Formats: sequence, C-alpha cells, structure tokens
Amino acid sequence: MTSTQQAGSSSNQPPVLAQQTFAAAWDRHCQSIHAAGRGSSHTVLRGADERDHHVARKIMDWLGTDEGMDFLALAESMMGNLHDKRDAYAAAWGATNYAGTDGWRLIERLLIDSHFRGEPIRPILSPRDHEMADLLITWLGTGEGQNFLARCDALMASAAPIPN
Repeated sequence: MTSTQQAGSSSNQPPVLAQQTFAAAWDRHCQSIHAAGRGSSHTVLRGADERDHHVARKIMDWLGTDEGMDFLALAESMMGNLHDKRDAYAAAWGATNYAGTDGWRLIERLLIDSHFRGEPIRPILSPRDHEMADLLITWLGTGEGQNFLARCDALMASAAPIPN
C-alpha cells in the first residue's frame, strides 16, 4: 500500500510536505495539459475559468492533508467492491463530502474565503463548483489520475522525513 493509500495520520511525512507535493504536482500537471492539450484531465479543465481552477486547487491542497489521505484510503478500500475505480472515488467523495453535524459539506469548508467575527461565512457555491469537484474526484480513478497519485506518492516517498 502506498502512502497516498494510507491514512494520513500514519504517514511519516509532515502534513505540509504532503500538501505542497499535491499542490506542486497539480500545478505541473495543469501546465503540461495546457501545453499539450491532451489527457483525460483536459476534459475536466476544458473551458475552465478562474473559479474552476480555484476549486480544483483547493481540492488538491486538501488531498495532501490527513483528511485527504483518509479519503484516498477510503477510495482504495472501495475499489474491490466496485466495477470502476472512478465509482470508488465518487462513493468515497459522497461519504466524505456529506453535511456533518455542523451542517457543512466538505466542499463548503474547502472554499471558505471570508470570516465574520472569527467565524467562517458559508460560501455560496454554484452548480459548476460542485460539478468541478465531482469531475476532479472521479478523474482520480482514471489511468491519468492514478498516474498522478503515483507521482505524488513517489515525490513524498523520496523526500527525507523530518526527524522528531
């Protein structure tokens, strides 16, 4: 099992390294897709505006957190029961993005951009925000998405852990 498939809390890498790895790998991936105009993520990014890129980047940043790593592990655990890896990521997203006891969905928490008196203000999300999140999450189950996760895993594995 790779580190992206393990729960984040069991990783020997500091959370900031994982977040930076996913963010940097996503930036490089987007640059290569835009330059070449190919790949399945091109479908996700086709016609993407600044907001779409913002939503995608927030999700990529989140994947490098303990919660994001737990999501990846959940998706991996579901793959044996589902026909398609994309279905496993969609099911894991459904389980992770639900409105918890506080009434907030994960996507809302990820896209908080303002506070009032120290409390977060619930963002108003468009249907396109939800669609971008769903498309990106299911893209992780494609061959290209799996390669992306493997590259992130290799980058994290090659980084020296910070001694305690």
